[in-house]
Amino acid sequence: WVQYAPEAQEDAAVEISRDFSVSDKPLHVTARLDKEIFYHGETLRLHLNVVNNSTRNVKNMVISVDQVATVVLYSNDSYVKCVAIEEGETVSAGATLQKDILLLPLLANNRERRGIALDGKLKHEDTNLASSSIIKPGVLKEVLGIMVSYRVSIKLIIGGLSVSLCDSEVSLELPFKLMHPKPDTGEDHASHLLLLKNIKKHSTHLTNSSSRLSVPATSQGKVICFFCLFVLFCFLK
Repeated sequence: WVQYAPEAQEDAAVEISRDFSVSDKPLHVTARLDKEIFYHGETLRLHLNVVNNSTRNVKNMVISVDQVATVVLYSNDSYVKCVAIEEGETVSAGATLQKDILLLPLLANNRERRGIALDGKLKHEDTNLASSSIIKPGVLKEVLGIMVSYRVSIKLIIGGLSVSLCDSEVSLELPFKLMHPKPDTGEDHASHLLLLKNIKKHSTHLTNSSSRLSVPATSQGKVICFFCLFVLFCFLK
């Protein structure tokens, strides 16, 4: 069962501010995607803006695309698998970072990773990562069995003020949808005409076959009727 991307799209954005006990000003992070829905094989461009007005250093940033598969048929267990990742950026205290991060969630880069939900079988060339699940009004989610969703996870590792203090984390999650585009209307129309042609051809074949089969049955009926009339004539005679 393949679901296709809806027509309307909106951009996706998230932001967070974090205050620290020994800092007068906060750390502010903003992340944005140009749109909410991406097609399989399309690169995500994440616009990241980090304004570090605190006295703490951002030692590292880990940005990943996570696939979340939730089993709704018999439980609500969720399985999170990373399907794309970038890391390594730092932001010093009092500094600002503005950067576009490119992420490509692709099955070809995750063939050795187990536990990932797919649209088909791994051995098939046209198989993709499982598309995002969309629940239509009036439809129970249990019908799908497994709900699949995607998110961009942004994790900032904040260094401690001294060696004795542990590092801390600032995390954000930006959900999006990964889907197939709707088939072209012209192709749908052509496929529909071909289907109607095949149905008509098949129906004509059945009609001709029935006509051919009805001839012996009609002849057999005539023979039986003639025999009955002959017996009746002999009896009356």
